[in-house]
Amino acid sequence: MLIDEINRANVSRVFGELLSLIEPDKRAGKPNAMTIHLAYSGRAFSVPANIDIYATMNTQDHSLAPLDMALRRRFRFIDCPPQPELLPIIGDIASATDRAQADTVDLSKLLTGLNMRITQTLGAEAQLGHAFLFSVDDLAQLQMVLVEQIIPQLAQAAGGQVAILQYIFRDEQQPLSTQFIHDSQTMINNDLHDPMSKNHATTQHQMFAEQGAFLGQSMNVGGYMMNPDLIAKTGEFGKPAIYQRLYE
Repeated sequence: MLIDEINRANVSRVFGELLSLIEPDKRAGKPNAMTIHLAYSGRAFSVPANIDIYATMNTQDHSLAPLDMALRRRFRFIDCPPQPELLPIIGDIASATDRAQADTVDLSKLLTGLNMRITQTLGAEAQLGHAFLFSVDDLAQLQMVLVEQIIPQLAQAAGGQVAILQYIFRDEQQPLSTQFIHDSQTMINNDLHDPMSKNHATTQHQMFAEQGAFLGQSMNVGGYMMNPDLIAKTGEFGKPAIYQRLYE
């Protein structure tokens, strides 16, 4: 029996009397075997000893109620950490003389670097799984995954704290043009004190509007803002080197 995302369910309604019957020593043929009578048919029912129950859960779902302790002790827990070694190198691999060449991005190293800093700031449970990047074949797909999935998820986990997001993406000491994450308040202050930036701010605003409601919400929650060049796939974000910065 496979149960996906068991911690999202109402456990008492899913299992009912099975909560007792699934214990190893209470199954049919075992020393403490239990039998119940089904509520509607009245038939006797027990759980065979050869039934295995597998359930999955995402430990990052902190908003969900913790798994009931009575159910927790009936399962053995196996940690399934990210497997970055399954991820490929993207870019012009054929012409590369070695894997560190500037026109390639090693997704394995990228995920490892991100997760190292995520663990330091948000805890191991907030790490990104390799599934995010498993189907990424080129730079455009990597940019889309970052903008539409990875950054919004990390922003929610970080409570929108810009300093944490900038640390994860190694934006400290980087010029604004190469920062993945901008502090929206800083950008506003810069615009107010720099008349030359007003036209640029207007251009950014128009570009943001074209990204749709989803991106509009994800960019501004909690005071952070994605770099417009990352969204537009322009500037430094069209080059592999900026993603290699995330390796370490």
